[in-house]
Amino acid sequence: MKRFVVLAGLECKRYVRALPKLVVFAAVLVLVVFGIALAGNKLLSGTSIDSVKELVEDITSPDNMITDKSETENGKISAALVVQDESKAMRLAKNMLESMDSVSTALDIRYVTEEEGTELLKNGDIAVLVIIREKTVSGIMHGDNIPIEILFPENSGYEAAIFKEFADAAVNMLSSAQAAVYSVYDFYDAYHKYPLRGDAIDRLNMAYITAALNRNHIYRETEVVVTGELSIAEYYLCGGLVLFVMFFSIMLTGFMGRGSRDISARLKMAGTGYYEQVTAALAAPVCICLLFIFIMGGVISGAKMLWPNVLKRISYGQIWGTAVLMIPVCITVCAFALMICRFTEHVMAQVMVIFLASLLQGFITGCFIPQILLPEVLENISVFLPAHYMIELLSGTFSGQVSFGNIVVLLAFTLLFMEITALLEKNANETMFKRRVSEGRIL
Repeated sequence: MKRFVVLAGLECKRYVRALPKLVVFAAVLVLVVFGIALAGNKLLSGTSIDSVKELVEDITSPDNMITDKSETENGKISAALVVQDESKAMRLAKNMLESMDSVSTALDIRYVTEEEGTELLKNGDIAVLVIIREKTVSGIMHGDNIPIEILFPENSGYEAAIFKEFADAAVNMLSSAQAAVYSVYDFYDAYHKYPLRGDAIDRLNMAYITAALNRNHIYRETEVVVTGELSIAEYYLCGGLVLFVMFFSIMLTGFMGRGSRDISARLKMAGTGYYEQVTAALAAPVCICLLFIFIMGGVISGAKMLWPNVLKRISYGQIWGTAVLMIPVCITVCAFALMICRFTEHVMAQVMVIFLASLLQGFITGCFIPQILLPEVLENISVFLPAHYMIELLSGTFSGQVSFGNIVVLLAFTLLFMEITALLEKNANETMFKRRVSEGRIL
C-alpha cells in the first residue's frame, strides 16, 4: 500500500508541474464547448420554428381544410355557447372572451339557447356546442361542481381535439380555483371575518379567470423542447461537461505514456502488480480533471450569488450534485485515455484516436444534437458507449431521478479499460524481458 501511495504521488507531481498549461487549455476548451452549446441551441430553435411552420401550413393548406358548414366563409371555426349562468364572474368571463383578438380571429362565437344550439349542431352548422348550466360558478365555490357540457358533431375533425385540450386545461384550472376558494373561506372564518369574504372571492375569481384566458402568458412561460424533461440549457450543461472531460483527456495523454520499463518490472518484482500500477497511473489524471470540475462548480456558485436572477433555475444542490456525479465520469474517461496510451507510444496516434473517439461518442450520444433528432440506428448504438450513461447520470441531477445503475455501468466500463491496460502493461514488460534475455542481458 505504501508503494502504491508513493507511486500515485509521483504521478501527481508530473501533472502539477504542468498546471499552468492545463489551465490555459481548459479555458479554451470551455469556450469551445460553450460555442457548441450555443450552436446546438440555435439549431434546436430553428428546427422547432420550422417544424411549427410546416405543421401550420399542413393544417391550413387547401387540401386539408374542412369545407363543411361548421366553418364560416372567412375561415373561422363556428362555435355556439349556451350560458345559463348570469353570475358576475361568468359575465366577466364572457366580456374577456369577446375582447380577445386571438379568439375572435380563430372562432366565430354565437350565443344561443340550448334548443337552438342542439339544432345547429345536428345540422352541422357549428363545430362545437358549449353549455354552461345555471349556478356553475357558485357550484364551484360550494363544491357542487356542476359540469360544463361540450358537444361535438358525429364527424368532428381536429377542432374536437383542440377543444378537448382547452377543456382539460380549464378543468385543472377550476380545480385549483376551488381549492383556493375553500382556503379563503377557512382563512376568514379562522379570524372571525367570515361576512367580509365576498370581495376577496371576487378578486380571486378575477385572478383565476385572467390566468385561464391569458393564452399569451401561457405560451410565454411554457417551453416545449426536444430535450425531454430537461431544458435546453440543462441538457447542454450535461453534454458539455461530458465533452469537456473527454476532450480534456487529450491534453493529459502527454503524461500518460509508459514510464521506464525497468521501473515497472522492478515494481512488479517488489510486489506492486500491474493492476496497482495502472490504478496509480489513473489516480493522477482523475484528480486533475476533478480539480477543474470543482473549480467550475465554485465559479458557477459564485456567479449565482452575484447574479441570482440569471441562474435562478439552477440550485446550489444541482451544481454540486453534478460535480460529485462527475467523479465516475472522470474515472471512466481517464481509464479509456490511459488504455489508448498503452496501445501505442506514438503521441500523435494517441491524440487522434482519443479525439475521434470523443467526437464520435459525443455525436452518437447526443452531446451535439439531441438523440431524438438523430437516426434510430445511432440511438441503438449509443447504449454500447460510456458517454451515453454519462449523460444519463448527469441528467438525473436536474430531473430528480439519479440512476445508480448508470454508475454501475460506468464502473464496469472502467474495470474493462483498466483490465485491458494491465494486460498491455504486462505484455510490454514480458516482451522487453524476452528481448533482453535473447540479447544476453538480465535486469
